[in-house]
Amino acid sequence: AEGQVVNGHLVVFVTFSVEPNFDYLTWSAVCAIDSDNKNRPVAAQLNINLYNFQPSVSQYMFQYNAIRREIIHILGFNVQLYKYFRDAKTGAEIGNTNFYKPVSGEGKASLTLEPVVQYARQYFKCDKITEVPLDSQSVDRKDSLWAPLLIREELMSSQMNGESILSKLTYALLQSTGWYVVTSTSPRETTWGKNRGCDFVLKPCDPATPGFCAAKDVNKEFCLENFAGFGLCKEAIQGCYVVEPKHNGQCMDEKNNNNLNNDILFEEYGLGSKCFQANIIKKGQVANRQVRCLTYECQNDQLRVIVDGQSLLCKDNVAQAAEGSQFTGQITCPAYNTICQEDMCGSCNNRGTCRRLIFGTIRTFKCSCNPGFSGENCETQRCVAGCFGNGECRNDKCDCKSGYVGKACQFKQASEIPEGKLNAMIKQAQKEAKEKRDKLLQKTKKQETKDAKKDEAKDAKKDEAKDAKKQETPAPAPAPAPAPAPAPAAGGKHHRKNIKKNNKKH
Repeated sequence: AEGQVVNGHLVVFVTFSVEPNFDYLTWSAVCAIDSDNKNRPVAAQLNINLYNFQPSVSQYMFQYNAIRREIIHILGFNVQLYKYFRDAKTGAEIGNTNFYKPVSGEGKASLTLEPVVQYARQYFKCDKITEVPLDSQSVDRKDSLWAPLLIREELMSSQMNGESILSKLTYALLQSTGWYVVTSTSPRETTWGKNRGCDFVLKPCDPATPGFCAAKDVNKEFCLENFAGFGLCKEAIQGCYVVEPKHNGQCMDEKNNNNLNNDILFEEYGLGSKCFQANIIKKGQVANRQVRCLTYECQNDQLRVIVDGQSLLCKDNVAQAAEGSQFTGQITCPAYNTICQEDMCGSCNNRGTCRRLIFGTIRTFKCSCNPGFSGENCETQRCVAGCFGNGECRNDKCDCKSGYVGKACQFKQASEIPEGKLNAMIKQAQKEAKEKRDKLLQKTKKQETKDAKKDEAKDAKKDEAKDAKKQETPAPAPAPAPAPAPAPAAGGKHHRKNIKKNNKKH
């Protein structure tokens, strides 16, 4: 209601429009920053174009993720806000020239924020990383998204592969703003490029790097870079080819067991199954696929692949069929630490250990959480940092003292924004939103006028063509004069003869 005081850190005005002449679904803009509190955003607008909004199940996740993206742009992943970033410890302005490198020459725009670089080094297992690239090709969000193919499942990647996970890389950026404290992250984690080393991140698009492929191999099947399944070689961006997942190529999905020809491929889908490049078959048979989902064992630093109940040892990255056996061919094995030290139940948020459990023929995995953590993925931290001394731990939750808020009592309770200041902020936001709408309407009217003039010009050309055609066509010859009517008989009446037209259909 008008004049109401809002007690909050950030107010987002959600607006709607119906604009058939524009192909966007959402846009957002920061309307006001609080110069008294680290220049952080305090008011923003998020607009949804209902003309392009589709209330269907198939489009739900795409539209939901589009809105999530705008929220992250509002919070700080926005090239327009980089200049306001603050040092989290001192509160002093950092200055975007110290961490933001715009694109120059053939180089790429990048960020050198310490938390972002440190996480990238840890994630890719590459100490050579000194900057994290941004996407400078995006028209509406230039340098406000991660570079394509950096982490493909990431929500803020310029080219997602459908997963849309908010990774710790983006959390690191938000914490680098100096405006927020990240106390927990999403339990789901990305896998694209994880632990793949410097070549993966510094030499993308190399066909020799897992996850990438060559132009000559388009539409051929390969294992995904994390060996969780297989897919087809496709062009992702110009000149760069990646392995795109197939809907029935996920090795951990037990439903895919219904489509097997195990007499030839010996596949097994489910937990504990990975993708291997393999041509191993029974002697005398022919296989039409060179990738398989197979189970494996990790024992005493040795990787063994299970084929038709037999355990084949990997030596020098190859598992050969035993001499004298019924099999022929071989299996290409990934490095031991690539899949044997990977957490099959996720990373447990680095707060626990993934344990493999076997109940008869059922294999499953579960996080064994470190003391102080709980949850399926160890995502819940019990009384973080002793509630920072600003509360008491009760039933694994912080009971904050008066004047403190947050899961760990880490925030001082914000005082209410003065009514006058809030009203001024709201009026300014409404004014800017109206100006933006007026500009869009003006642009729409100009386009409609332009289209109308084009239509008029087209009609005029058509009329000219018709007139020219008429002038070129010779005039028809005059019709012959009708024969004179016979004179009526003397003393008789003048009879008229009825002539019926021939209506016979042709």
